[in-house]
Amino acid sequence: MSAEVETMAYNLETGVPWHGLGEPLNGLVDSEEMQTKAGLLWSVSKESMFLGDGSSVGGFYATVRSTDRRVLGIVGEKYHVFQPREMFSFADSLVAEVGEAQYESAGSLFNGKRIFILLKVPETVKVLGDDVEQYVVFSQGFDGSAAVDVCPTPVRVVCQNTLQMAISGAKRRWHVRHMGGSMSERIDEARQAIGLTKAYSEALRIQAEKLAEQKYDEKAAHFIERLFPLEENASERRRANVAENRSLLTQAFQSPTIGEFAGTKWGALMAVTDFVSHRTPQRDVQDKRKYAERRFANILSGDPILDQAVAMLTKAK
Repeated sequence: MSAEVETMAYNLETGVPWHGLGEPLNGLVDSEEMQTKAGLLWSVSKESMFLGDGSSVGGFYATVRSTDRRVLGIVGEKYHVFQPREMFSFADSLVAEVGEAQYESAGSLFNGKRIFILLKVPETVKVLGDDVEQYVVFSQGFDGSAAVDVCPTPVRVVCQNTLQMAISGAKRRWHVRHMGGSMSERIDEARQAIGLTKAYSEALRIQAEKLAEQKYDEKAAHFIERLFPLEENASERRRANVAENRSLLTQAFQSPTIGEFAGTKWGALMAVTDFVSHRTPQRDVQDKRKYAERRFANILSGDPILDQAVAMLTKAK
């Protein structure tokens, strides 16, 4: 695997997951097996830093992985390390609270600088007649760039498109405050995570219905040009990239999965989600693998192209 995905495993019970990455596990697994198979049986220490002359670097520390002594980042004095096992312990609290939630995948990204756990929530919601499965992603960065985050990730079953987008009034991601606290604190956080996940899904349903009622008279070509603008002094490489993106998004507008929503704002947004979820470079296989890994990494923070499309469509008259 390339640098984006260091180690990853996924549950084969429901087939190859929508992100299409990782090593398969046979059937449902618990947190212990997932942590083992995903290569996350390591810990991180916070160690003092010194200059070459032996003098201490006050106020700054290195986060160091136990298995290979790899430095994962530089953090401040107040930074608290939550170990991988603690994140799995918190995820177990959510699994116990929901009942039938299951581990979908887990792994390490960017050479250990970020780890994640993906849980599948059993309840499927309906968005304009489509079945949408609900996932919850736990992630944290050991390089000081990200706290322990939780984000809901709805996935449209018919085409395996992720519908994680910025929705007004609904949280797309939030911080875990008491992951390493008492059991009661972890359960409270787990309940909050489930509540916010359901609230996000409901906000998605409401927004979808609003956009589906609005005809989008602007020609697709104009929308695509605005989404992927091209500067007059753009380099040849930039021009080629923009042309490729415009071409792939044009094809997405013609996808049969848009169905009856063609010509509406929801149909335009579905074309963008199809593009974001499945676009691949027209180069070699290794590049396509890296694209898939980068797309999955974007799930943890949201895809800027999808967010831009949402902003354009919700503001357009």
